[in-house]
Amino acid sequence: MEFKSPAVSKHKLIRLQFYSCPPSQTIELSELEDYAVHRIRVLKCVETVGQDCIRGTKDYDDKIIAELGKIGGFGKIFTSCSSSLKNAKEDIHKDIISHFILQVAYCRSEDLRRWFVQQEVDLFRFRFLNERNNSVSGPEIISRFLHENHLNFTPISDTERINLQRYLVAGTATTGVDHNTTAFYKVHFTKVPDLVRSRRVFVQGGYAFVPEPDLVSLVVSCFRTSLSRNLSHLGLTLCSRIACEENRILPLLSTLSNRYLGEDYSAKAPVTGAIKADDIDGFAKQPGLFPPCMAQLHEALKAHHHLRHAGRMQYGLFLKGIGLPLEESLKFWRKAFSPKCDNDQFNKAYAYNIRHNYGKEGKRADYTPYSCIKVMPNFC
Repeated sequence: MEFKSPAVSKHKLIRLQFYSCPPSQTIELSELEDYAVHRIRVLKCVETVGQDCIRGTKDYDDKIIAELGKIGGFGKIFTSCSSSLKNAKEDIHKDIISHFILQVAYCRSEDLRRWFVQQEVDLFRFRFLNERNNSVSGPEIISRFLHENHLNFTPISDTERINLQRYLVAGTATTGVDHNTTAFYKVHFTKVPDLVRSRRVFVQGGYAFVPEPDLVSLVVSCFRTSLSRNLSHLGLTLCSRIACEENRILPLLSTLSNRYLGEDYSAKAPVTGAIKADDIDGFAKQPGLFPPCMAQLHEALKAHHHLRHAGRMQYGLFLKGIGLPLEESLKFWRKAFSPKCDNDQFNKAYAYNIRHNYGKEGKRADYTPYSCIKVMPNFC
């Protein structure tokens, strides 16, 4: 596959990347796949830590560093600052190549794009703050990074700051800000939705006034917009651009975009009949046995004796996938709905859809459980 190396200063390499320049040097497919698989592991790590810790906190940063360290050398690429010169050129090469191959792999559907963008944005935010706060030359590196990526944010004038000072003091929630000396940037409020949502900035006439310590939110917003735009464009042009590589590249892209590094609950499995309706509640209570999303649906079903259609589809197909046969599934759902739904109502409203999931009605398709990628948007 052909890629082009971005121009980087030979003296001070910046590890933090905006990925604005696609590469084009030649690389072996086996090496390409290896980079991509390792980056998927990095993104899965970012996702997992983000579910356990609040982003931007010390606990989050410490856990990210610890978990990425377990991946080995590839994981350490994303925790090293630009002040660390060891293997910097090779690390940047792997970072850029792995990012762009996953752009191609994950651009083909809205669900894939949403997941990829969120994890890359979280990874970028962590790296930006790590570079700014922990690097020996952090401020200089960040300044160069912004300049080289044309992220030129102009601070408000001293006169405007004096005129707005009482509003800036009252409306800025960030701690440690000296309102007499700190630079403030005037940007449209849509550029910093997280700061507006958490009421951390003063907003006037549709513009937010962002203090320099919160500049990361503005840069992250630009990164998200750029990455989302690139993925949408790739999704529209993918077929024509890789038609000549159909036999070599398409199988690899399909493998990468479908790769799930945890247990696969969406794979077809024979229904053995070993699981009974009365077993389900006990299984759901055992820590770690059910995926968290399915355990949550089970608890909601027990509490309300009802699930909406999407929840019934997700949980019903999951139960089918772990080996609950049709008759036991009907028994399980009938009992779960019984306080609010008699037998006749159940047969009229729900039994058909359950039989349909098992391929006994309609077009008789053999449906499999939803993948994590398909389930995640409903829990985010």
